[in-house]
Amino acid sequence: MIKTLLEKRELQNKETNDLKASLHMLEKCQVQNDEKRTEIFGICKTVLKKINDMTEITDEIKVCKKSIMKMENVLNSQLERREKKTTENSYDIAEKVLMNENCLMLNCEKLDRINLEIKDLKNQLVNKKEEKPNDNKQYEPDIRITEVNTDLIHKENSKNVQEINTRE
Repeated sequence: MIKTLLEKRELQNKETNDLKASLHMLEKCQVQNDEKRTEIFGICKTVLKKINDMTEITDEIKVCKKSIMKMENVLNSQLERREKKTTENSYDIAEKVLMNENCLMLNCEKLDRINLEIKDLKNQLVNKKEEKPNDNKQYEPDIRITEVNTDLIHKENSKNVQEINTRE
């Protein structure tokens, strides 16, 4: 009977030492990776299960259990914060994409208007040429008009992008 009690006590000491080693390993880990966090979270669960399965729980084991439960809570809250942050980032990205699409639509509309203006100016120049056939000057459409308007579009695009960036 004494031999059985000694074996039981020795087994319990071994389990206690194993728990201490696991706890020490968990406390040393500074985990940045979600996959590793989940793995350590699983180790915490396993160690807690072993503690609950023990027949006699000493004060040392109670301290280990509290530490592991605390670490488990910290890991769990880190994972929740990470998920929340990822969701918020997804919403921010979607909002930026939508704003960029709106700016592109506005710029396309402006470009269409400018192209209509250019066509109108070219038609006016052709009409003037037809009105003055005796004049020796050649009336040709002024290509610089498209360049100037293109520069205006680039300036407006830059302005819209800056507005989006400042809103962020």
